[in-house]
Amino acid sequence: SKFFHSGVALDEKVKHGMPPRLRPENVLISEIMKRTGYATGAITTHEYFNDWGMEQGFDSYDNSIGEKFDPFRITSGVLTDRALAWISRNHSRKWFLWAHYLDPHGRYVAHVDSPSYGTTEEDLYDGELAYTDQQIGRLRCYVGAAQELPVVRRGVVRLVGMVGFVLDLVPSDLRRARIVEAMVQLVEEVVVLAPRARRDDRLAQRRRHLGHP
Repeated sequence: SKFFHSGVALDEKVKHGMPPRLRPENVLISEIMKRTGYATGAITTHEYFNDWGMEQGFDSYDNSIGEKFDPFRITSGVLTDRALAWISRNHSRKWFLWAHYLDPHGRYVAHVDSPSYGTTEEDLYDGELAYTDQQIGRLRCYVGAAQELPVVRRGVVRLVGMVGFVLDLVPSDLRRARIVEAMVQLVEEVVVLAPRARRDDRLAQRRRHLGHP
């Protein structure tokens, strides 16, 4: 959430197990984008976002997917459907969309239409990555196929995420090393696809931290 706010004012008086609530005096990136004329939207997938204070500055804020606790819920497919629908509705304006992909964040489940790597926890995690990659790929293809259209020329999609969890894996596990490399490349591709976006040197720094040139 640090990507979205200054982090200077938090309300600790929340229900047990919930994160500190952002106070209104925080300035969120969504507020900044809205002030400059962007349509702003958020589609989230976790119960934390019911009352996290992150709706500030969003014209539409939808956490209906993650409203109720369900650790086995599969969200990436319906999230992408809603993201594409949101973009379609706002194609005539400049727009800023936050889409919150959660499936690789346990509990891990198998996906019928995605590659299967086995039945262990690590294998299921790999499957979650593959499934989420497919769904982000749908969004990427939609944006990439319309690069010359107003739907992309007037909008920005920024996808930010963790590379992965530590699952007691050793460096010699080449399969998972390749998955990490693919995820880093995916993040780079999505950021560069943003209209009029310029490559950020910080991305190269993060790649070096992960052992990539």
